Formats: sequence, structure tokens, C-alpha cells
Amino acid sequence: MVLCPFAALTGLACPACGGLRMVAALGHGDFAGAWAQNPLLMVGLALAAITGVLLGTRARPRVRALLARPELAWAALAVAVAFAVARNLPGVTGLGPV
Repeated sequence: MVLCPFAALTGLACPACGGLRMVAALGHGDFAGAWAQNPLLMVGLALAAITGVLLGTRARPRVRALLARPELAWAALAVAVAFAVARNLPGVTGLGPV
């Protein structure tokens, strides 16, 4: 079993904890199990796939311009931090890892 260094040091789940099990569950077609491991990475994976498809269309210049904006990186960081805090709050369930 692969251990998360952040979880090993702090006892808290980082935003990526459960990601490897999520990918394994997706590989077996278990979407519910994958969602239970890490819903944030599931959404991120879907957004990455959509972005990849859009980069192959006429929308490529607009998508590239959007991806180059620093606000997008800051927003992604803010979402990851909020997710990490929320999944470590007592009594919060459904944010994995299981």
C-alpha cells in the first residue's frame, strides 16, 4: 500500500489522498468507488479531459488563453486548500478517502 507522506507526517488527508485508489477504481469501471476515494480528483480529471478535447478544436486559442491566466491557478489552489480543510473536519463525510 502506498502511503501519503503528508498523511504519514500529520495524520491529515491531503487533497490528493485516495487518488491512486481512485484511479484503480476507475480502471475497474467502479465510478462510485472512485468518487468515494477522491471526488475533487474525479472532477479535475473530467475537466482535464474536456480541456484536452477542446484543445483539439477551433477553440484552442481561447482555451490556451484561459489556461495562461494566473487567476485560474490561484482558483485551483484555493479549491484544493478548501477541499483539504473540509475533508479533515470532524463529522464531514463523503469527501474520502475511504
